[in-house]
Parts: sequence; C-alpha cells; structure tokens
Amino acid sequence: MQLHDIKTISGMPENTKKIDYSEEARPYLEYLLHRGMTVAEVMDCNVYYGLPHKDKELNRLNNRVVFPVYGGNNELVSWTGRVVLPDYNKPDKYYMCPDSEIAKTLYPYVPTSKEHVILVEGILDCVAMRRVYGATYATFSKKLTDAQIKLLLDWGVKEITFFWDARDAKPDVEARPYLEYLLHRGMTVAEVMDCNVYYGLPHIS
Repeated sequence: MQLHDIKTISGMPENTKKIDYSEEARPYLEYLLHRGMTVAEVMDCNVYYGLPHKDKELNRLNNRVVFPVYGGNNELVSWTGRVVLPDYNKPDKYYMCPDSEIAKTLYPYVPTSKEHVILVEGILDCVAMRRVYGATYATFSKKLTDAQIKLLLDWGVKEITFFWDARDAKPDVEARPYLEYLLHRGMTVAEVMDCNVYYGLPHIS
C-alpha cells in the first residue's frame, strides 16, 4: 500500500510487545526513564520491546526498545529499535525495519506551523527537544534525504537547525556555518542540495 509515496507495513514484528507496567517490561521502561523520558511520553509514543525469536532477523530485536514510525494519517511505515544493554559494543545499536521507507518520513509525522525547525538524529533526542521546542523532528541519520526535504518544504519550513550527535558530528558542525549563511542569504535547503554547494577549508601547499 502506498501513502503519500511512503510504503506502509503490515504491523509491528511478532516478537515485540508494547511497554506496560508488567515485570517483563520493567527493564525497558526503566531504560527509557533513565534516558530522560517520562512515563507519559513512553505511553504516548507507544514504545515496544523486543523478545527472543528463532528467526535470526527478528531475534535482533531482543533486548531493544522499539519505536513505531508513522506516516500521514497515522499509518505505520516503519520501526526502529535501540539496544538497552549498557555493555553492548557492536555497531548495530540501532536496527530499523528492513525494506521500509523510513528515509522518506520524519519523527513524529506531525506537520508544523512554524517556519523554523530543529532536526536531530534519534527519537530520544527528539522527544527531549520537543519539550523545549515543539517543531523538532528526528531524521534517523545524519543525512537529510530529498524526500524529507520535500516534506519540510510542503509543511512551509524555511529554516533548519541541525543538532546531530556530538560524538560523530564533526563534518556537520564544520559545514553548519556555510549552510546557515546560504539560508540567511535566501536559499532554501532544497536549493543548496540541488546546487551541490561545496565549502573551502584551509590548505598548506
């Protein structure tokens, strides 16, 4: 099924359960509370948790909190899971629904009336930032896709501030003054990307 050019999915994985007040769900609820979410926010976001499964791919959701991701009309288009184990040192801390079109949407899919938005990578950062500034969205990565740009333009957005994760955000922090300069001079984000604009760095010959 297609919805606003975003493919929908049939439902959440079979080995996930919605977080509640049960003993089984407690470690996942406590993890989210430790990360700064309130109980009300956890329930409002309909967060799930993953359980063991004999299927290798589904078993990757074990020991993860899993956020459903929606598109227009509140249709499910993807999900993303985050490992809760504190000593987990593999690169796949995040695991997203395979074959979904998560890169075509933002979290949450709630059109804004503001011309300026803040973009962050992850859902937890998004939930925290929205307490301070409601027009904040998660992009699920440090790359803003053409589809996400179009979505923001359709919502009437004219200015964007990026707040990527500090531990690996150096290239984006480095580029930010140049992007903000072009936006200040009247270009839109889409125009900057379409024009493939570069910026210069110091060099010693």
